[in-house]
Amino acid sequence: MLIEIFKFIGSILLGTGIAVVFVARMHRTSKTIDKPIPFISYYKIDDDINEYEKYIKEDESIEEDTPGGKVFMIYNKDTEQFDYYSNNVIPYRYLEVVARKYVLTYNCLELYIDTKEEYIKLLKESKESEESEIQPHKEEGEEGEEGEEESPIDDVFVQYKSYNKQSYKSNNKSKPIKTKIIVFKRMGMLYEYLEKKKIKLPI
Repeated sequence: MLIEIFKFIGSILLGTGIAVVFVARMHRTSKTIDKPIPFISYYKIDDDINEYEKYIKEDESIEEDTPGGKVFMIYNKDTEQFDYYSNNVIPYRYLEVVARKYVLTYNCLELYIDTKEEYIKLLKESKESEESEIQPHKEEGEEGEEGEEESPIDDVFVQYKSYNKQSYKSNNKSKPIKTKIIVFKRMGMLYEYLEKKKIKLPI
């Protein structure tokens, strides 16, 4: 009877131990699961273009399901812009992703402009330009002060010192805008594109 009690207690402890180990492993595994990649990080511009051959179409269009809705995109060589069809107005940040997929698929990377890099570049250029404009004004102010020290003391007229005056333009510069961007234009709804290309929707 005593032996059976010990066996019963032992089986309970063993089962509890196994359950604790199992739960611990599941918890550890859940922590190591990779977080989903946000849509705006899809299709890196330095990806291998050979991996995008599967997206090539006869009409040189690209199709993508964005968080804002499905998009068909083509490049208009005449207007030098990306035309797209969608049932919704798609945010610019999503259209940039589709454009990346397009240029990688059709090997025309020169059509893609990284607006973030362009903005950082303009900020740097603006800062350098502002510093170059301020420097000459400082030198002019120093020369003016030296010249006034040589003026005669018995001058009956009051001479005012020339202060370092910076132009209104240099003091009131606005932040640079993105001069180089990808131009997108919504051309219509999805069915308009499908009718134009005579593509039937899957049932």
